[in-house]
Amino acid sequence: MRGWKVIASFLLRQRIPILIVVALATAFMWINRSTERSHDFGKIIPANDPDFIEYQDFREEFGDDGNVLVIGFEADIFSRPFFNGLYELTQTLKTVDGVTNVLSLANSANIYADYAQERFELRNLVDGPVETDAEMDTLARVLKGLRFYEGILFSSDATSTLIITTIDSKRLDSSEKATIVKGITNEADKVAEDLGVDVYYSGLPYVRAFVTDFIPREMYLFLILAVIVMALVLYFTFRSVTAVFFPMIVIGIVIVWAMGLMGLLGYKITVLTAILPSLIAVIGVPNTIYLLTKYHFEYKRSGNQGLALVNVIQKIGIVTVMTNATTATGFGVLAFTEIQILKEFGILAGLSVVVTFFISLVLIPIIFSFLPPPSSKHVRHIDRRSLMGAIRFLDFAVHRRRWIIYGLSLGLTAFAIIGMFKLEPRAKMVDDIPRDTRVISDLEFFEDRYGGVMPFEIVVNTHRKQGIFKRKTLRQLDEFQTKLTRFPEISRSVSIADLIKFARQSFMSGVADEYEVPSSEEYLAIQTFINNSEIDSAFSRTAIYDTTFAKARITANIKDVGAKEMAVLMDSIQGDLEDIFVRNTKSGRLKEGESYRLYGETDSFMVKFAGIEYGEGEVFTVEDTTSTYEVLKGEGKIDFSDRYIVTGTTKIFIKSNSFLIANLVQSLIIAFCVIAVLMALLFRSVKMVFIALIPNFLPLLLTAGIMGFADIPLKPSTALIFSVAFGIAVDDTIHYLARYRLARKTGDSVLQSVSNSFKDTGVSMIYTSIILFFGFVIFAFSSYGGTEALGQLTSLTLLIALFTNLLLLPSLLVSINKDDQKVPERGWIDYEEEQEEVERIKEFIKGEDG
Repeated sequence: MRGWKVIASFLLRQRIPILIVVALATAFMWINRSTERSHDFGKIIPANDPDFIEYQDFREEFGDDGNVLVIGFEADIFSRPFFNGLYELTQTLKTVDGVTNVLSLANSANIYADYAQERFELRNLVDGPVETDAEMDTLARVLKGLRFYEGILFSSDATSTLIITTIDSKRLDSSEKATIVKGITNEADKVAEDLGVDVYYSGLPYVRAFVTDFIPREMYLFLILAVIVMALVLYFTFRSVTAVFFPMIVIGIVIVWAMGLMGLLGYKITVLTAILPSLIAVIGVPNTIYLLTKYHFEYKRSGNQGLALVNVIQKIGIVTVMTNATTATGFGVLAFTEIQILKEFGILAGLSVVVTFFISLVLIPIIFSFLPPPSSKHVRHIDRRSLMGAIRFLDFAVHRRRWIIYGLSLGLTAFAIIGMFKLEPRAKMVDDIPRDTRVISDLEFFEDRYGGVMPFEIVVNTHRKQGIFKRKTLRQLDEFQTKLTRFPEISRSVSIADLIKFARQSFMSGVADEYEVPSSEEYLAIQTFINNSEIDSAFSRTAIYDTTFAKARITANIKDVGAKEMAVLMDSIQGDLEDIFVRNTKSGRLKEGESYRLYGETDSFMVKFAGIEYGEGEVFTVEDTTSTYEVLKGEGKIDFSDRYIVTGTTKIFIKSNSFLIANLVQSLIIAFCVIAVLMALLFRSVKMVFIALIPNFLPLLLTAGIMGFADIPLKPSTALIFSVAFGIAVDDTIHYLARYRLARKTGDSVLQSVSNSFKDTGVSMIYTSIILFFGFVIFAFSSYGGTEALGQLTSLTLLIALFTNLLLLPSLLVSINKDDQKVPERGWIDYEEEQEEVERIKEFIKGEDG
């Protein structure tokens, strides 16, 4: 305690120099604050993850699948006015800065068979606006017969059409994204308004542009709301303008420091870090509450302002260090995840909590040393009858009705466990976007008419040059794509097989019924035509096969079905792929340097290769000349491990969310362990650690149970709250146990210590919990799902934690501790009677002894 007395003396003697240093440092932080928003949404899966590596290889080989913005129109699409408007818009969009390609009915092409030259020609269906209705009727008949475009550029009932715009991928990861998207939508809105038709937008660029624009609006709105709510609670607590104004100044300084740290660390504003200023405003106020409540309590007891201020620093210092350490731990453990966006949030939030502690502990006593002592009106809150009545009721319940508290706790635990079994991980790509926004309503249009717009990609590797042009491969591709049509969640797919079917339709009579895989004889002739042509150039050659013609890409779109439904879908698709494409590789035919996988027809398929046994689903690599394997049991096939790959942005997103949730659960476990260690160092008692953690674990358990019963899914935004809420909720436990331990060391019995701890810290616990509850509740009114979940669940968890800390915690102390048990002599908290003379304290403050 002597060290804190020295600190108190230094702070109050050097008030002016300290204020100058803080002001200069705050100005420095303001100059270096971060103002740049992040446009990179891909920092979730580690770079060494196999699926992520496959996805990166796919992008390098076939191009980006997440840079397409889709425009939909619902209209009489084959009327001449609309079609001409579509043509003008298509030409205009090509000139929009950042747009690399535009495809619509108005610039679509048809394949024509030139029998004289034995080649195919690709010709645009129109070269300008359609002049007459008769021309339009003829064009409509042609377009309706081109099945290649059905489900891609127009719906099967011909009541809607799409414009597919491709955007420069590099510019999508910059601040230009919103400008490019705005340029596209502005042009489309003008045409839609002129034609009097409905227009819809979707695609990842559109969704990401919305989220990027949404972040700063939420950031400023909830910062203002947090400040207003905190100010109101402070005023109703202390009934003093100074007790509101100056603490809010302190919080403002802390927020500037938080944004300054973000800038100095080179971090940009993300979906998570955007809520940091308002989060710090909420979390920082409890420090002020504890300091001011202790200040008023000490002043009322001693009647001397100087003594009260020194006692605030001296007696609450180490306790505040520990409470802030646990809060910082709740955030800081996120820094140990492999996810960049979480890592940045954890580091910034943890550092900001530390800054909040130091700034509050330094500035609050200094500022109030310049102000007049609190009046009787200002300290009246300590003895509020309603609050003291609540404290007496809680004290009575702990002393006389513990069996009810334990019974209720066990009942709630059972309720929570049952609810947890109903808790399911579920995440969608637009899950957190407000339901009433245009993004959602437009997405529903595309999912209803076209089966979705989220990218879904499959690559089939034949492992042979020109392998995709084998007729057998084309039939397999067509068979698989036909099977995909049984899934209403997946849109019409496209592959090289569709291009060959399109060519056959032209080669034959040109009618829609000829759109099918050619026979062996037909294909021989068609191949001759293809070899003399370059029809693939207009269909983006890199988009459907690789440069060696060994890999075929099957590209489709999928509805935003979520992780659970996606897993079921993937199982069915994987089964279809295996049935159609996996071939049995015979012994002696394995290639050196290739990896092979076991595909078992039974659960017990096992082989032996190079002296090692492998089971179904396992992969081995041929590293030397040994190329034979021995079947030990079961039946199955052995084929290249990359015979087919399911990939794309949607799969990576789903895996990202699963990975994110796993990391958050891991972070919670780490936080639990770290806080347990801090408790052990603080109290030097395993029993006290056990007693401290139970009341804070039950609220987390109960919140998870409520989520299960309320069908609130476990997703990144809901999983985040557990480590955050746990770190904050433990603060009340530390304050109560610190006061209990001090009471025990002065000779109070267990029952007396519990009662005295209620009187001394109960008021502050209730105040801070109320402030935190209302502070987090405001986030529940956010229209962004992640922020809303943070508000709802964190406020709920903290409210439950208040009652477990005020009822279950002291009940456990009474039941487990005995009066004759010795209190540990060593620890980070010690009790020491204040024996300094009042005049000596005055000298500390005024500097008269120097």
